[in-house]
Amino acid sequence: MTKIVTATALARLEAQGTIAFDDPVIQHLPSFTLADAEATETVTVGHLLSHTGGWADFLEPVPGEDALESYASQLADIPQIAPAGTQFSYSNSGYLLAGAVTEQVTGEQYESTVDHLVLQPLGMANSMFATDATLPEDRALGHQLVEGELIGIPPEAIPRPFNPVGGLVSSIEGHADFRPGARLDRLRTN
Repeated sequence: MTKIVTATALARLEAQGTIAFDDPVIQHLPSFTLADAEATETVTVGHLLSHTGGWADFLEPVPGEDALESYASQLADIPQIAPAGTQFSYSNSGYLLAGAVTEQVTGEQYESTVDHLVLQPLGMANSMFATDATLPEDRALGHQLVEGELIGIPPEAIPRPFNPVGGLVSSIEGHADFRPGARLDRLRTN
């Protein structure tokens, strides 16, 4: 569900006039480089959010690297499988870059931007990122299939650069008044 929150933060920034979905990614991340030079120039923020950047999705975390922008140049060797905007291809790396764009246009960390643009206005006080040291002990874990067995992924195994992709942890515990859609108007007015 984190990708939805990432997209919502960028939509809020677009509504404020800070960014446009038609902006080329390279405008905000000068180190952004793809194997296809034309794609490097034409991939937009909207392509990142709609999974239509056109490259094969393969991006491994770099041990000890927690700067989202540092991943912008690591796509240079990833093959372009389709021209930007022409084909849907699920892309975690696109959302990692969307988080880096968020940082560049706001001048603050992705997590802080998401907190004040999305989480706070929606009253999502029990939402935080997996890398947050204050995670409750009884939190739910993400899971992955390894050799046919479903195993939990401890939050400390999720590096910070993957927060825009899938690092948000949420709970409705403590929200007795929780009603789906009850707080959506806060996004429109804040």
